[in-house]
Amino acid sequence: MRMVTVLAWTALIAGLLAAAAALYIHLPGGRERLGAAFGTPAFTAVDFATLRKTPRPNQFLVLPPGLGAEKPDLVAPVFDLPADRLADLWRNQVAVGTDVAERRWDPATLTADHVERTRLMRYPDLVSARFVPVGDRRSTLAVYSRSVYGYGDRGVNQRRVRLWLDRLSKAVNGG
Repeated sequence: MRMVTVLAWTALIAGLLAAAAALYIHLPGGRERLGAAFGTPAFTAVDFATLRKTPRPNQFLVLPPGLGAEKPDLVAPVFDLPADRLADLWRNQVAVGTDVAERRWDPATLTADHVERTRLMRYPDLVSARFVPVGDRRSTLAVYSRSVYGYGDRGVNQRRVRLWLDRLSKAVNGG
């Protein structure tokens, strides 16, 4: 009986803390305060050729065959589109949303860096993409999505990258 009481009080306290956090976020200025508390670190350029993932499971890597020393979580698709046009679709139709911001675009290397914030706590996740020509009219890409805070991510980075790749495929095919 004592264990049930302890579990009930623990659940009540956790619920109250979650409700307080949700209220704090939705009060005027709450998102900005959380953004300031959980700021976005400066981007360091990702070199996909030498990238090594950390031991933490809060990241997801997509690479085309032959690029990079790390084993990818997913092999990148090849698209029937030049790399610069693929990058335009990515930047304008794929990596967009109320919680997504482009932080850097380098047209010389066809590399983009984005921040997507989690909905509730506004934690920043970093997404880097590089668009790679494959011949004259074809291209592929490398994508590295990772969480800044925490150890695990419950598959958030994988779902994000798969969703963005699906959006990209649809945009390439006119959908």
